[in-house]
Amino acid sequence: MAVTVTQIDQWNDSGRINTILAVVFSGSYAAGGDLLDFAPYQQGSIQPEWVDIRGKAGFVYEYDITNKKIMVRGVDPAAAGGTITALPEIATAAYPAGVTGDIVRIFLISKLN
Repeated sequence: MAVTVTQIDQWNDSGRINTILAVVFSGSYAAGGDLLDFAPYQQGSIQPEWVDIRGKAGFVYEYDITNKKIMVRGVDPAAAGGTITALPEIATAAYPAGVTGDIVRIFLISKLN
């Protein structure tokens, strides 16, 4: 489990802090997601009100604000064809190459007061 975060930009916009982060995944995925605390990228102890995570490789990234975890979802290749279901979390194993090689960006919005 390793999530490396680099801050790309940050600005104050009428009482809100906007932050753009780049994320790189390595190692193995943990059930329920990998820990990712945005405190180092926020001013004071403000937690984000909005977290938008996007990649280019087709995986779906979600952030659990309560537990401070980033989850990764993708199609299970073993799933029966023709059945429409919600995307499951990826397996608790080494991250697939599509995730480790993905270009992932996070956009945070935090209210100052």
